Amino acid sequence: MPPIYVDSAPDRLVVYTLGPGFGECQLVLAPGGQSIMVDACTKGGRNFGLDLLTALGRSHVDLFVVSHPDTDHVRGAHDVLLHAKPTKVWTYPVYASLRDFLAPVFRRAGSPAPKRLKDLDEFLSALEPYETEERVWSMSSNLSEEWRSTSGQCVVRPLAPTSYDKSKSLAHIGQLIRKDSAGVALANELADYLDGKRDSAGDRPNRISVALSVEWATRRVLLAGDVEEGDGHERSGWRGVLTGLTARGDLARVQDVDVVKVAHHGSDGAFLEEAWREHCRGNRPTTLLIAPFSSSRLPDEEALRKLGLHAARLAVSTPLHDTAQWAEGHGWKPSTAAEVVAHPDWDLPVVAAEIPATGPPKLHLSARARAWTH
Repeated sequence: MPPIYVDSAPDRLVVYTLGPGFGECQLVLAPGGQSIMVDACTKGGRNFGLDLLTALGRSHVDLFVVSHPDTDHVRGAHDVLLHAKPTKVWTYPVYASLRDFLAPVFRRAGSPAPKRLKDLDEFLSALEPYETEERVWSMSSNLSEEWRSTSGQCVVRPLAPTSYDKSKSLAHIGQLIRKDSAGVALANELADYLDGKRDSAGDRPNRISVALSVEWATRRVLLAGDVEEGDGHERSGWRGVLTGLTARGDLARVQDVDVVKVAHHGSDGAFLEEAWREHCRGNRPTTLLIAPFSSSRLPDEEALRKLGLHAARLAVSTPLHDTAQWAEGHGWKPSTAAEVVAHPDWDLPVVAAEIPATGPPKLHLSARARAWTH
């Protein structure tokens, strides 16, 4: 028999996080049968999000969200658009990233995009029919846009990026790319950027990363994208998210969270103490899901230490390098709880949180995934 992956039901929401060490993808299965996919994740020719859909006997997603234009999140997104045929698409603020400006420039010139822009160019090309049909929405924290399941009980809303971070990105791009009657002029330092030598051009896609709140009944899930702490301004990054929610009286969206997909693969730069005090301020034992990033040695040791001061459980989709040593060196203990189920036949690098209407979430782990308690 094929592996049996856990699905949603009228009395439960399921959140999957996929990550083999490069890239990540989340699949949220709402009660009532609808689904939300966030980002794409590929390795060795496999599109893990689409593979998971197939394993679940599904072929369609209702909402597809692309959080930001980094390759490890956008690679394979064009296949999701072509094959999963999402009803709606949410994106980061398109063209607030240097990459979004550059990829179409090469296409219009009739020359192939440089290697580091190829995946993004494929995504933007596949997105065009959805834009023509007015099925694409560009996200930011000040929008009232939301997605609701057919029952109306499951609601997804954007938390980030902030308008401040979007504006900062657009202003920086304006300094590097000038449009005039002769066409488009690019600043000299972009040559190094396109050659992959450095990011001296200042391209910072995490600044415009989308983060989402998911609410079902009384349960809360936070899909944190790659949102980082911010640049120190009160309206930047996680600090900006808190500022905006407080001003609108919506801070409850990030309080007492049941499950958090940890931002930026568990990097210390994405950790803001004030935010985590809100996420874990109540009596609910918060469960963390992390997709690692092997080349950057994430999750980060310091982040694991800090997260252990707040959250109760941690699951990593495929632990790499020193994750176990770092976690267990900071008080995390290998989980043997009844709410953790190992599935040695699952062939995807994945963890799933099965969230009932009441009670703690149950963790489901694929063959190499690991879980800890604190």
